[in-house]
Amino acid sequence: MSRRPFPAGIFQNYRGCMRSNVKILLPLVSLSLLCACHKAPPAVTPGAKVTLSCTLSTAGIPPVTRKMSCEQGHCGLPPMLEDSLLGKTEGQNYKLSLPKEKSFPYIPQYVRDIPTSQLPKDGKPTVGQPVQASTQDGRKFVCVITAVTKQKITVDCNNPFAGKPLDCDVTIVAVGK
Repeated sequence: MSRRPFPAGIFQNYRGCMRSNVKILLPLVSLSLLCACHKAPPAVTPGAKVTLSCTLSTAGIPPVTRKMSCEQGHCGLPPMLEDSLLGKTEGQNYKLSLPKEKSFPYIPQYVRDIPTSQLPKDGKPTVGQPVQASTQDGRKFVCVITAVTKQKITVDCNNPFAGKPLDCDVTIVAVGK
């Protein structure tokens, strides 16, 4: 007569319970290992350093693609576009349409008349021609000639997308701390 440490019914239930726990525990262990090894990509938070690629397009202007690194909230983009970065993760691509009221602002003071006497003598200014200008502190920017007369030229130094509806195609390249 063999000795059993437990009555047969208890032992069978215990073994059955162990088998079912093993079946249940193995997927949980696998899931926890997966979670420990795979971290979610970092998300953009207020003030986070972000590298993004952004293509802007609107009717009548060729699309412009720029890659930039900046702090969220200080990228020089329209506020609605800057705010749309929040919560996005590395590698995420999304599209956003901005109405003209939410795109780059059109600032009338950025349109200036320049007497032709102040222009270089070599070359003839034409409407649509880009000209480089600089601020008193040395920052450079591009203006476009919008009108030419014998006495003056008119240049518009607004962003070419200012006051126009925008279609934006944005990819979050990297998110830093």
